[in-house]
Amino acid sequence: AAFDSLKAARAEDFVSSIGVNVHLSYFDLVYGPGFRSIIIPRVRELGARHLRDGGTTLPNEDWMKEVYGRWRELADSTGARYTIIMSPRRGATAPGTDYADLSHVLELRQRIGASRIAAWEGLNEHDLSGRPNFAAEMRTLQQALYTVVKNDPQLAASTPVLGPTLAGVAKASAVGDLSRFMDQGAIHPYDGGQVP
Repeated sequence: AAFDSLKAARAEDFVSSIGVNVHLSYFDLVYGPGFRSIIIPRVRELGARHLRDGGTTLPNEDWMKEVYGRWRELADSTGARYTIIMSPRRGATAPGTDYADLSHVLELRQRIGASRIAAWEGLNEHDLSGRPNFAAEMRTLQQALYTVVKNDPQLAASTPVLGPTLAGVAKASAVGDLSRFMDQGAIHPYDGGQVP
């Protein structure tokens, strides 16, 4: 009787709900030497349709071409699309600190290709950064991300903006309500070794 109320769902919808986090710029790990011999074949074998990676820019054209060339190659080889985790534009030697400037979203769109992008995501677990103003930085970046994406005709209708993620729920109240700057929320529901 408990199953009478369950509606049938398409298997395709379930498969499309699964994604894999990748780190295509980690050249010192398998993503470097094993990109074509391991990463592409395994993602293709898995049938993953969604990949998630951090989108950043560096003032190093060779690095940018190599990294985002790999993004395009993996997407084209597997049919997967990306959820791009955003952070401030990086400097030559340090992480970026201008959380209001998300103009590099447009550069990433150009380098990756709008058709390969599934969604944009706010800061990833910035509550673990140790930065005293992490909550304000999360709010600032989320608003800037939403504004840039929604003002771009190539992205506005086709790619949702996801909220930022926190490592712990205790700091959510410090960040506050960002619902007007996202299309969907995002969570990291860690199960701590228990059944998810």
